[in-house]
Amino acid sequence: MNSTGSRLYEADNTTWTEIDFEPDSNWTLAPAPFGDDDLGGVDYNTEWAGNNYAYFRHIFYIEDLSDYENDTLSLNMAANNYGTYYLNGEEIFDDLGWGGGHYAQYWNEEIKFNSSLLKEGKNVLASVVRETGNTQWFDEELVSVTPKSSAWGFQPDYLFLKLEVLPVYAFELVAPISDKAVSEDEAWDSEEWCCGYANWTYEFDIWAYNRGNIGDSYEINVTLNDTVNFSIVDFDSIIHAEFDEEVTIGLTIVLNPSVTEFSVGEFNVSVTSMNSTDEISLWTVVKARLYVIQDTLPPGTYAQTPSLVNSSSFVVEWYVEDWYKDNEILGNDTKYFIIEYMTDNGTDGQTWGEWTVWGNFSSELESGIFTYGFDGYRYRFRSIGGDDAGLIENKEDRYDTETRVDLTAPYAVLELRMDGNVTNINYIELEWAVSTQNGTPEIITGYDAQYRFNGGDWTTFEEDTLAKWAGFNAMVDGVYEFRVITSDEAGNKGISEISRNITVDTKAPDAKLIELPELTDLEQITLNLTQIEDTVNFTLYYSVVREGQEISPVEWDIYGNYLITDLPILVSVDNQFHYYFKVIAYDLADNHFVNDSYEDIIVDRDPPMKIRNLEITDGNLIENGTVDVILSFKSSQSQDLVGYRIYRSTNQNETGEIIDNMESEALYLSYRDVKVSLGATYYYSVVAVDRMGFESEAEVGFIDLVVEEEPVVKDEEGEGQDITGYMGAGLLVLLAAGVLGGGYYFFGMSSPRNIVTAVSEVVEEGTSNFTEVDGELLCGACGAMFELTDERSCPSCGVFDD
Repeated sequence: MNSTGSRLYEADNTTWTEIDFEPDSNWTLAPAPFGDDDLGGVDYNTEWAGNNYAYFRHIFYIEDLSDYENDTLSLNMAANNYGTYYLNGEEIFDDLGWGGGHYAQYWNEEIKFNSSLLKEGKNVLASVVRETGNTQWFDEELVSVTPKSSAWGFQPDYLFLKLEVLPVYAFELVAPISDKAVSEDEAWDSEEWCCGYANWTYEFDIWAYNRGNIGDSYEINVTLNDTVNFSIVDFDSIIHAEFDEEVTIGLTIVLNPSVTEFSVGEFNVSVTSMNSTDEISLWTVVKARLYVIQDTLPPGTYAQTPSLVNSSSFVVEWYVEDWYKDNEILGNDTKYFIIEYMTDNGTDGQTWGEWTVWGNFSSELESGIFTYGFDGYRYRFRSIGGDDAGLIENKEDRYDTETRVDLTAPYAVLELRMDGNVTNINYIELEWAVSTQNGTPEIITGYDAQYRFNGGDWTTFEEDTLAKWAGFNAMVDGVYEFRVITSDEAGNKGISEISRNITVDTKAPDAKLIELPELTDLEQITLNLTQIEDTVNFTLYYSVVREGQEISPVEWDIYGNYLITDLPILVSVDNQFHYYFKVIAYDLADNHFVNDSYEDIIVDRDPPMKIRNLEITDGNLIENGTVDVILSFKSSQSQDLVGYRIYRSTNQNETGEIIDNMESEALYLSYRDVKVSLGATYYYSVVAVDRMGFESEAEVGFIDLVVEEEPVVKDEEGEGQDITGYMGAGLLVLLAAGVLGGGYYFFGMSSPRNIVTAVSEVVEEGTSNFTEVDGELLCGACGAMFELTDERSCPSCGVFDD
């Protein structure tokens, strides 16, 4: 029966060699010899092929065992290679563990033994032979040699011989296993640990045969050539063997963690007889090495890359498969990685090129940077591992990983959901669409919508959204710009073009008309604005009515629509009209504010009417060469008077200087020019002044204060002399032209530049206190003019006519 490579029966299982063993269906009957080619002209009868163990059983029968009494048996063996041979379950010869092997010949071994192993009846000759070189051969024979004396029935006479046997010391050493490759399953873990690993321990047996004729004791010594990778744990230092006894010398060794498949430990075992008077020593060498199973398993590896990258350079990693890494016997010995790649040349995976070696990397490296990426290309990678036995992984047409290079950032086209660049609404919506790359839509992972204010930094207001629009609330008026950052699956970030500027302006302009004067005499007035700021255009409203015919509320009409560049606005105006103006200002965002404030102006180009009835008199008291001059006149009939202006000159052709401005609404007015120096003629001009500052036509009069005699001067006590005595002497007062009547006038004492409060006409005794002038009466007591009535009393001072 053939095995398939390993033993069918373990070495310690010899049941198949025994007489009562029952072969199963795997056993086959066949004639010897067995082989695969002839041996010395002897041809095989049964073919034996294959590197394996072959098991043989030959059954024979003995009817009368006494026929073999005193016979010598010889078991002859021809085998290629080595084997173990049994008779009736008893081992006759064994070279299976020797390891050296031999070729077959007739005969390799001839083993002699007595016939005590034979059985009457059934006997079994069993053998197991192993061959690994495809040169199989096996044949054997059992020969019984019968002495002639037994055949003749000869019975000799016995002679008695007394012998004295001298002690003979001799022994033989046999190492059944002299070269051992220690495997894990044959070793046992010692209790000694080194560097965190249990040592592999193995025990050698050395047989010592006492070949002397007396018992003997033996001293054993062991030496070791490699104490780094091997150690001696224990051995039998002294052992005793009786006559013809076989004893076993035990040697326990250990393979240290540093041992490699190339390490060989040689243990020299020397044995010395302790009882012999002669020095008898033998030695044998046993070798130990690490058992290495023949590696037939190539590495299992794989490459790994990201499926999508946004760089032309990316990491390629390679690993050993777990199932290979965990195989401590045939695996876990990857020495290098060959990394290959192919590319589709940008065909979106439709057409692939040939495999190209990227690099050969030692097992110490786990990754590398691939720098040959092109945008839009796909790359496939595979790892081909090689081990220290020279085995190379076979990937055939398989690949481990695929990567697409995407260097193109997605691009969003941004639009604002509004027209123009200015708005008065603080809410803005924007929308966007994504462009396509090579006709393929990008796989978008999110959008970030950003704005910046007045050219400042960008701020995100909508983050990582998949919506394609966003609403923005502008909290502060100003200039806003927008953009969208688009992220794709590869990690690319594309920034859209910046949107057009949007000015958010929610405040109405505060432009106003520049303040107009209350009155004007111009033919055109100029309108302008103040606080213009961001005003771009405005509507001018107006209303015009004749002065004095104003109504409320003002009724407005549009005068015109203007741009700021149209300023100033010239408006023609008519005399005696009241004009009203107001504006509504607009900015670019169409913000505007309607209010009721306005500017108005009255056009007045007419001078006032002249005064009437100017009378000029002097006072009746001369002090230090001066006298008071009294001017009396009737008011102007104009309605917009603000006062009167009095000029004095000593030159008839000049108006002279202003000596006073009078404000009075009285019908009759007078003015005292105090302490006017005597000795000159004085010309007085009185004009009415209106709200425009216009002067009326002057009413002019004069008084001649040329004195013919020296008047009485005021004495030190402050009393003056009456000048009535001088009246006849020629103190003549001439009135201006147009003054009717005549007479002498005097004025009572009064404060300078005050209206005279007491005026009386100097008349003949029995004359009236009033003088009629142009149909009106002039009061001689106070100088007031009043209408002629029956009461004949002055309404100003209350004096009655005498």
